[in-house]
Amino acid sequence: MTITAPPTHELDRIAAFIAAQGYDTLPEPVRERAALVLMDTVGVIIGGAEEPEVVRFAGAMRQVQAGDSATVLTHGFPLASPAAAAFANGTAGIFLELDEGRRPTGHPAIHVVPAALAMAEHLRASGRDLLAAIALGYELPARVGQATRLRDGVHSHGHWGALGAAAACGKLLGFDAPTLRQAMSIAASMAAATTWEPCLEGATVRNTYAAMANHNGLMAALLAQSGFTGLRDPLPITFGRVLGERFDPQAALAGLGQDYAIMGNYFKFHACCAYNHPALDATMDLVGQAPLDATRIERILVETVDSFARIDQHRPANQLAAKFSIPFAVATTIAHRSSGRPSFQPHAVASDAIQALADRVSVVADLGMTARWPAEGGARVTVYLRDGSQRSATCTNPRGTAQHPCSGGDLEDKFVALTSAALGDPRAAARALRSAAEARDVRELTDALRRRAL
Repeated sequence: MTITAPPTHELDRIAAFIAAQGYDTLPEPVRERAALVLMDTVGVIIGGAEEPEVVRFAGAMRQVQAGDSATVLTHGFPLASPAAAAFANGTAGIFLELDEGRRPTGHPAIHVVPAALAMAEHLRASGRDLLAAIALGYELPARVGQATRLRDGVHSHGHWGALGAAAACGKLLGFDAPTLRQAMSIAASMAAATTWEPCLEGATVRNTYAAMANHNGLMAALLAQSGFTGLRDPLPITFGRVLGERFDPQAALAGLGQDYAIMGNYFKFHACCAYNHPALDATMDLVGQAPLDATRIERILVETVDSFARIDQHRPANQLAAKFSIPFAVATTIAHRSSGRPSFQPHAVASDAIQALADRVSVVADLGMTARWPAEGGARVTVYLRDGSQRSATCTNPRGTAQHPCSGGDLEDKFVALTSAALGDPRAAARALRSAAEARDVRELTDALRRRAL
């Protein structure tokens, strides 16, 4: 039987595009955005590495996967194997729910940066090569994500992100287009079947989903380098039949080489699921107008996009579940006048007063807002007071989105807030990461973090 070669399709074209690109061929705005994404992602990893589970896990990983060529971004910045560093850093970067993302769903950077950083450090690659790998690896989870309709209940973490990690690592390893294609195809067959239930239950295994994608993507690159092969046409199988209900190849290719996916990302300023963010921007507007006394509040109505409105559970069990609850997020933001990390810590979740206020929050889908998603992602929050008056605020797009952009200075401030407990001079560290293109060796960046460790 004669086997004919399959027609050139989306994975071939994406692999050819990535193989042909480098730092010098990327538009300047893409380079700058890649540096901001690197700085932001390293910041959320260092911040998340303070969580007790991550501290213990990072220590355990170093014991079973010893090495000295990649940095674990936890206290002291110890060295480990690239695989261990990618997994540990991918886990830490999820804990605070402050990692960047891209609409309509997905968080490409935390699925790509840990693996790319570990591989770049191991190879002693330049900062320019790292930034190119991040920008180009970002294309895969964004494009496969926009082309896939996931099955109901399947989480957007842990699967298509592995293709991005594989592409980034393959780029750093100098793969040609056919080898890049094999690495991405192998990664598609290593996709994790992740679900939303852990988010709602508060099962923190969910915080390993991105770590699995980083680890699997890095391994997929090494397997391809070693001669392993993947399926000829894996995307319609994994994402059109197994994890998804539909995969649209044309959507995966739309604007390839012209519209860089990383330019459409958003940065997060609320320490919780992005579905909360429009409501929290509106809530912060209300809090900024005048203090809200919880004892004077009769009820709160949140109107938002239908997919956002689904995270409306009350009485979350722990801080992970609290980050996936609009009622709790609104209540704790009012109580703390902030939606930062402390507002979702265990003491806040255990607060009877905050939980009681959250019980008075109802969430409904708004048809107009739903119709405008994902071009807009909005919410309207109305607070009904016991004296019969009411206050309302509307957010069309939260701060940090492409439609409501933040500045590089805003992201530096976020980095400083997240890393001040670990770094003696976090502002200098942030600026070094923003200037990563100047590093002849990525270890200059991680050594600078190590020198500034408290």
